Amino acid sequence: MLACVQFLICGCSKEQNYQSEIVQVYRQINNAYSVWQQEEKAHDGPFDSGMATKYINTISGIDTSRCPPDFQEAFLAYLNAERTRTASLESTRGFVNFTTSILTLKGLNPAEYAKAKQGMAVLNNAVNNMKAVAAKYGVQFK
Repeated sequence: MLACVQFLICGCSKEQNYQSEIVQVYRQINNAYSVWQQEEKAHDGPFDSGMATKYINTISGIDTSRCPPDFQEAFLAYLNAERTRTASLESTRGFVNFTTSILTLKGLNPAEYAKAKQGMAVLNNAVNNMKAVAAKYGVQFK
């Protein structure tokens, strides 16, 4: 996901301010994600939508107004994808340590499994799109 993303600002151009602002957004996302991951590890139980909602509320407060419009749109799509994923998982069982990508799908009926997979697909697309937009402005990911 985004928590392990490292970034570099490369080059000097008129878009350097956009690069800097985008990097700041990613830092804030990563900080919020790290807190969520630590709480999830301490929880060591089924998926807790309360923790996910706390993360979503935190990243909802990130100011992207100084970022380019296409990045703002990509960030909003990411935020909505997090909301979709959380909603899709609220009714499912068997998710352990979700933020560390250890998924235990035992006990899910086919409809729950499909819903969970769809939520993850939407989120992965949003993450990839946001990275692609950031890369347009010179942000590089390791």
